[in-house]
Amino acid sequence: MALETNVKDRLRNTDLPESRSLMPLFEAVVNSIQPFEEAEIPNDKGKITVEVIQDDSPALPFDGKATKRGPNATALILGFPVVDNGVGFNAKNFVSSETSDSEHKAAQGCRDFGCLPWLRTKKII
Repeated sequence: MALETNVKDRLRNTDLPESRSLMPLFEAVVNSIQPFEEAEIPNDKGKITVEVIQDDSPALPFDGKATKRGPNATALILGFPVVDNGVGFNAKNFVSSETSDSEHKAAQGCRDFGCLPWLRTKKII
């Protein structure tokens, strides 16, 4: 039996509430940690860099009145590039990322949503 997947509807049904909006970043960092074992890189030699990219548009002006409430405005966060020195995005990991509900890293406790949480934040589909 062949099973087809409607990616647009699968993405719509992928729950990513605002309270868990950093889940794609968490998934990316976990995906960076696991390949260290695969590459047999010692724990003290693994390196993960997470960059925060913010909108450089000027913030809205605030006139300094004492009636202002809440935190000061901050720049909009546009993304979090994650770079590591693990095995990289090899063919096996790439196929897994394109496969909804892949079992590739299930033994390591991963849910293997593939790229769905990331796609959900980007509103690509």
